[in-house]
Amino acid sequence: MLARLAVSRNAVPTNLNPVGPESQIRYSMINVPNITKDYISLDINAILFLLGKPIVLPVEAPHFVLPAHVGAEGAMATVGLSQDLFDSALLLLQKAGALNLDITGQLKSEDNLLNTSMLGQLIPEVARQFPEPMPVTLKVRLGATPVATLRANNATVQLQPFVEVHAVASNSAFQSLFSFDVVVNLSLQLSMSRVKLQGTTSVLGDIQLTVASSNVGFIHANQVRPLMETLFRKPLLDHLNALLGMGIALPSVVNLHYVNPEVFVYEGYVVISSGLLYQR
Repeated sequence: MLARLAVSRNAVPTNLNPVGPESQIRYSMINVPNITKDYISLDINAILFLLGKPIVLPVEAPHFVLPAHVGAEGAMATVGLSQDLFDSALLLLQKAGALNLDITGQLKSEDNLLNTSMLGQLIPEVARQFPEPMPVTLKVRLGATPVATLRANNATVQLQPFVEVHAVASNSAFQSLFSFDVVVNLSLQLSMSRVKLQGTTSVLGDIQLTVASSNVGFIHANQVRPLMETLFRKPLLDHLNALLGMGIALPSVVNLHYVNPEVFVYEGYVVISSGLLYQR
């Protein structure tokens, strides 16, 4: 007997599974399973919680129905994950502040580019205010909710963080130098580990940087863009991939395990095809 599970958001609560230190996901069936001679079909909804409060999308999503004949042929279990589940997960990360980070370099490190000396080579006013090299910090804050796009064999995420560049002054206080808006498009690769759906990202194309404000006079965006992108890209990817690597637990039954799962991306939803193994 095969199992077909359609998973979307907005559930009646049952059990909780941790997503992170302050968040959980809760699955439940919303109607009686449909049992035929060929398969069992279950309509499952999910709610993501942050600090005990449900994540609610601004616009209610339409009911998700898992199409027939998707995923791997002959799989024992076919799990469909709707677009709104991914939207809810990204909204949770944004609301939790999990996507924010501070990028700071060590001043005495030989390969550190995060200092006023490097910036001063591009921005004369920085060199004037900081004749001696001082540490610089990039404060990355995500105000806008990330946008996930699911198309055939292609999953992407767009982030629009706001980045403030601060330097440590001689009195050890942080001094704002300038800020910029960022648009970064990411390729999202999905995989399964045990019962969890995990993700890794890589940057698609160039990172777009636009100067938003400056306390150090005029900034030629084209001159600072290569340095800012170099400083920004790797720490952002490391941070995102650590978060997505924690994964989200999929619906499961006690003692029943996913075996050799495959992940497929379709227009507006994702499918996991898997074998099942029963173990006491």
